[in-house]
Amino acid sequence: MRKNHRRLVVFAVLAGTFLPHAGFGGSGEALWPAGKTVALTVGYVAGGEVDISARYLSEYLAKELGVNVVVNNIGGGNGSIAMNEVIAKKDPNTFLVLNTASLSANCVTGLTELTYKDMDCVSIYGRYSGETLFVSAKAPYNTFKDFMESARKSRMKMGVAAGGALYAACRAMMADGQMDFSLIDAGDGIERIVQVANGNLDATFASYAVGRAYVNSSHVKPLATLMSDRLAAAAPDMPSISEYIPSAVVNTLFVILSPKGVNSERDLDAFAGAIINVYDKYPQYVETFEKQFYQSAKPMTRRESLAELEKQYQHFQGYKPYLK
Repeated sequence: MRKNHRRLVVFAVLAGTFLPHAGFGGSGEALWPAGKTVALTVGYVAGGEVDISARYLSEYLAKELGVNVVVNNIGGGNGSIAMNEVIAKKDPNTFLVLNTASLSANCVTGLTELTYKDMDCVSIYGRYSGETLFVSAKAPYNTFKDFMESARKSRMKMGVAAGGALYAACRAMMADGQMDFSLIDAGDGIERIVQVANGNLDATFASYAVGRAYVNSSHVKPLATLMSDRLAAAAPDMPSISEYIPSAVVNTLFVILSPKGVNSERDLDAFAGAIINVYDKYPQYVETFEKQFYQSAKPMTRRESLAELEKQYQHFQGYKPYLK
């Protein structure tokens, strides 16, 4: 049954749509206005962790809200383009899905002046598998310590997304770790890993889940994570870069936001409650999510989510001195 369920989820991700469901908690009572379609707008191209997580969630969220839930993608600007469009649309049925690091970093690096305070927070609904440092499988270094020493002696081509969280973290690594990078805007995580495998880049950061296939095919190897803690479920021996450079931390979670003021507090609480119900009622969702991302699928309450967003906002404000 679990294998069949996973096939269905994978098929749904590829198809990009989910069938509508009726009923809330099996009672037949719709939580969202009947006949409305909820759109989750992912701020990145299809195929990345945020996109996949949103599609996993949407299938079960539709059951809880009692309406159809669809996922669409607006890539570019490290999520800032989608944020601008969702805010401008002011549609109570259209929500933005981002990773929290983009949301917190973009206003620091100059991609946008918007912050999480310009939207209404619905929920942080799980954790990313972590931005992982990948190098070519043929690279002469097998540990982060060796990589760091090499980068102190000669310049390395580091692939990043311009103006994003990784750019800020790399600047901290250059300043506090005395590492010499040429920071190259090289597309999204998958595109950057391919360039590392092909020898066009010396290194890049991408999510562990996205890079897993390239590790298994012996094209790249992981050296360290930017998370504050090690990725214990997948690579317990892989260190956190913060063990060597405390300032270089990027903790990434999945967040859903609504345009400011278009939904009532009651509706926002109901939407957040539906996400919590998904976690509580559907073990197959939790199993699939946690197998994919190696992290907890447990959502935060709205109050917890806001506290985490403020914490990350303040953390990325601390990167400003590195960006001058």
